[in-house]
Amino acid sequence: MEGLLASREVSELAHADKVRRMLQELPAVLRAPNKYASHWQAEYEFLQQCERHIHEGSIEIRDKAELDLTLVLVKRAVLEGLAAEARAALTERHGFRLAVHSRTKCFCTLVSVELPQQGSLEAASDTTASVSEWRHGLAYRYESYVEYVTALPHCRRDLTRLVARLNEAERRHAGASTADVWRYVKEFYLAYVEMASSTTVSRLSPHAVRTMLKAFLRCEDEIE
Repeated sequence: MEGLLASREVSELAHADKVRRMLQELPAVLRAPNKYASHWQAEYEFLQQCERHIHEGSIEIRDKAELDLTLVLVKRAVLEGLAAEARAALTERHGFRLAVHSRTKCFCTLVSVELPQQGSLEAASDTTASVSEWRHGLAYRYESYVEYVTALPHCRRDLTRLVARLNEAERRHAGASTADVWRYVKEFYLAYVEMASSTTVSRLSPHAVRTMLKAFLRCEDEIE
């Protein structure tokens, strides 16, 4: 335990040092922002693209304030023209997170990404009919280091049981024993649920996942 606390203290000091050095450079950046465009231009353009998708309805955002939960649906059209690696990383990019979190104050966010179908339901036989595939992710609100150390702490639930239930639901849906589809990652500043790998997909619909998540969040005995 002492080793863990010491490691966390070292990590916090390292973050604090980075913030101090960034603040020292801030005046120069504000005087000539375009000088540093190579560091931010691509992500800023991606942020603008995400904003357009939200405005056009390709990315839907709904709040469930009573559960402190935001539901995000990324429709298939958003992924058109993107390479597989870009599709997998889409919701992890800062531009996407900023576009979503600027529209909500909820602490927990569930993102469901609709993947392009590999076949046609009309053309497929009864035994090979394609099934919608999704990539889901559940994360607590993105917070900067300054927000993390100055804001009042939020209640974070241990999501281990939720992940076990989701994996069991995936097995029931598949009708067979399969490898885990979901995993729970818990680090110093982060706790989130994601697909087990960059190529893993879920057969659970957003409605099914949302129903299980809402039931989980309403259970007071699950509070960490």
